[in-house]
Amino acid sequence: MSSMASLNGLPFDVKFTLLDTLTAVDYDSFLSLAIVSRDFHGIFRKYKRQLLNNADYHDAGKYWQESFLIACLPEIVGDPTNPAEIAYSEIREIEDSYISAMGTPTPAHNLELWYNRRVWEGGKEMKQRITTNHRAIRKLCDQFVKRAMYPRFIVARKGSRSKEEHLSTNRPATATERRRITRGFYRLWLLTQLFYSSRSESSTMGENDLSMRYVPMWDFWDLNVIQMLLSYISTELKPMFMHLWDNSLWWYALAFNLPARGETVPGQYKAPIFPVSP
Repeated sequence: MSSMASLNGLPFDVKFTLLDTLTAVDYDSFLSLAIVSRDFHGIFRKYKRQLLNNADYHDAGKYWQESFLIACLPEIVGDPTNPAEIAYSEIREIEDSYISAMGTPTPAHNLELWYNRRVWEGGKEMKQRITTNHRAIRKLCDQFVKRAMYPRFIVARKGSRSKEEHLSTNRPATATERRRITRGFYRLWLLTQLFYSSRSESSTMGENDLSMRYVPMWDFWDLNVIQMLLSYISTELKPMFMHLWDNSLWWYALAFNLPARGETVPGQYKAPIFPVSP
């Protein structure tokens, strides 16, 4: 209590510097100090956007091998609405750079890495991109921890009260577990962007060849985390995918001027009964 009182007695600029410095050290410690101390909370509220941006950027730096590369990929692979064609040699270069990054502990140890340089040269725009990406990853991690810690089959068999009891008596995810899940989401994002990128016609790369060189670098548990996250995302998105699939079948029928529902025309395809069940 006395230590907190002594901290509250510090000048305003010193407290701001202390809080801002803590954003680069530990995200959770920064938030704890900003919430617990009334004086520090006042500073936090006044400079919330700046402090949170710094905290998210520095926290993303703990996963720089993936977070920096993902931030640089849009200029190479494009975006889902406008994918760019990528030659096999370009994919190999991306893979080689990532493998090189995995062998170094911090960005400062690999200043010659192309995407490392691009981040430093990207200025505020690149920093904001990394920050925005990391904020989305943190949100996914929080969502996963809250939903996946409780077995779904118990909800169906015992109801919501059992769920509340389970969540109140079981420990939350540890910092180590959260870091592993966060890195898992980053790696899944990276693999997805590269795997589903548009490849040029001259590329001889097969789908099963892409990113297989990453796998030996990740340990057994890291790979299992990626598989678990992929399964989780598939389960969460299935209702939306089925809804889109049903709607796309409706539009397919309209576009090709198929017969009315259930009717047939000689020599023509029989229209399905919409919506199609999964």
